Amino acid sequence: MGLATNKDSFTVETIEMCGIFGSTDSERFKTLYELNKDRGSFAYGGMYIHREEVSDVQRSEGNSLQLEDKPGRQYYMGHTQGPTSAQRDFDPETSHPFNHLTWHVAHNGVLSNSKVLAEEYKVDSPVDSAVIPVMIWNKMQDLYDPDVWMWEREQQAIQAVCEKLEGTFSCWIHNTYTNNVYLVRCGSTLFASDKQFSSAQPGDMKPLDDGGIYRIFYDADPYQSEQLRKVGEFKTSSPFFIL
Repeated sequence: MGLATNKDSFTVETIEMCGIFGSTDSERFKTLYELNKDRGSFAYGGMYIHREEVSDVQRSEGNSLQLEDKPGRQYYMGHTQGPTSAQRDFDPETSHPFNHLTWHVAHNGVLSNSKVLAEEYKVDSPVDSAVIPVMIWNKMQDLYDPDVWMWEREQQAIQAVCEKLEGTFSCWIHNTYTNNVYLVRCGSTLFASDKQFSSAQPGDMKPLDDGGIYRIFYDADPYQSEQLRKVGEFKTSSPFFIL
């Protein structure tokens, strides 16, 4: 659950939130899942990046984590789903992570302009989050330039998309083409340290900046100084902050 507080009127609304979390270590990932599972008992979604194979995606009803340890997995990302939209029966097609081609996104929060965006990008889904990967893919096409590094275009696309979103959101974002992982935050809670992150705060994590875009270098040497790097910022437009 979360408290959404209007900045202007100071009215407080209690809404059921979701949780996102990730780690390079499977046991730590399970611990973060336990920390976040009460934030969403409707469904669980996970994505596990593999060194040499296509990333595994899991979507299941309820909040029971079924995680098999497979050799070669480099990074684990999860989502516990509330949901915050109208109650519905479980369907993998309406569960996180949402994807469009190579882009996968898991989202905690509520988008207030999702209907307008869904109409603009021709997305037919009852879940507000579904429009985000479509928006990123489209923006990447708009920004195509063979002389610009892919990671630069990724960050530019994410910035542009975040500035079109209204409401609250914290997301993990994964491009299976480059295997890059990004975090963004606007209004919703998100904490991180080194190569791990969580909506619910463990004692060893600090809050990420509101309006920040971060990249996780999950495959970096453990002695590398910047395993979680802030790579950009975006203008926030959320009328709420989450307590």
